[in-house]
Amino acid sequence: MVRGALVVQNQPFIEQLTGDRTGLETISLAEHTPPGATLMIPWGSRHFAVGFARDVLGMLDHLQLVDHKANFRDLAADGLLVTPEYTFYNHPVTWWQEQIGAPVYLSAAAPLLVQISLTPERAPAVNALDTIDSAIECHDDAIWLRVTWASPQTPEADLSVFVHLLDDNGAVIAQADQSAPVYGWRPLTGWLPGEAVSDIYALPAATGASTIRYGLYYQRPDESFENVLEYELPVTCAA
Repeated sequence: MVRGALVVQNQPFIEQLTGDRTGLETISLAEHTPPGATLMIPWGSRHFAVGFARDVLGMLDHLQLVDHKANFRDLAADGLLVTPEYTFYNHPVTWWQEQIGAPVYLSAAAPLLVQISLTPERAPAVNALDTIDSAIECHDDAIWLRVTWASPQTPEADLSVFVHLLDDNGAVIAQADQSAPVYGWRPLTGWLPGEAVSDIYALPAATGASTIRYGLYYQRPDESFENVLEYELPVTCAA
């Protein structure tokens, strides 16, 4: 009842939050939360926007919304816990581990959404750093690349990720490069031996898209780039 009264009293303010660019972007991000998952968005305007969309507008009923004061020990143990990737700037991995009281392992749950797990995902036997799975998903306004990385040993050096959408001539239409897997939050030197790291990248559903080229690379001292892994997948999504 108290919460309902607060919503009524602050409805013009909250409607402004859900209608501005940040609010709309956060609601759109939350729409990709896996069904049944708990979504943590720290208390503030983004949280208010998603909360209003869920509790008043009837959207996002597939998720549970909590803020940064929730009991993460129980939430992580009971089910799927996710948060936007930007959360880690103010609530880094060390903060999550303090809240939960145990090591945590990050993977991609959806574009720009990170899953916080208590146990690492294990990969089948691999002989070297490689991908163990990859797929393209076609969505109304985006093309998703799902890829799972793995290494038999903890890599000795960190690598960056390139994800390029190409046309029939091999020209780059769009890119989703990151400094490290999982939106920059899973540098390779932090992987466990034999760990599988799930990753997702979203590219625009552009006319003329033919191929996604992706992989891992590093920058040489002369500022040129060296691809360590490189793969291609055909795009079969209707433009």
